[in-house]
Amino acid sequence: MKKLIKSDNNVRSTKGTTFYRMTIDQIKDAFKDSYNIWISKTFDELGLDAINFDMLYGSAQDYNGLMYYCDSDGYEIDIDGEMVDPEEALNSYDPEDELAPYTKQATSEIILKNITVHEIQTPSFDKWAEDLMRDGYSFTSLIKAKDEFWPES
Repeated sequence: MKKLIKSDNNVRSTKGTTFYRMTIDQIKDAFKDSYNIWISKTFDELGLDAINFDMLYGSAQDYNGLMYYCDSDGYEIDIDGEMVDPEEALNSYDPEDELAPYTKQATSEIILKNITVHEIQTPSFDKWAEDLMRDGYSFTSLIKAKDEFWPES
């Protein structure tokens, strides 16, 4: 079973459509150089549910621990002679079967370009702060890391 979450059509490219396959470990690895304890904790606690799919046009998470990021110019794609809206494709077609010609493995560059702090769920600051302090982080460092990405929280 796949879960498709629709977002707006403002994210477009001029290269057709590609569904980039990625795992939570690949996402966490991509973010390691721009490390922020709250981003890390959010991925550790929520896995792929840390991603706000409402912000990612045509992208989806499946229940095998994979995420497919849809990079599309918005034009329909041909699936076995049928023209399909890329936003709806992951809802009806298997990315490793019918969508295989459009599916590629994500790189760290692709991940960081397309998944930003705006696409990551706001961390549960109050809920996770105590755990992080037990892990050795100071209250001051947690506030500083929070303010780096979520100053309004």
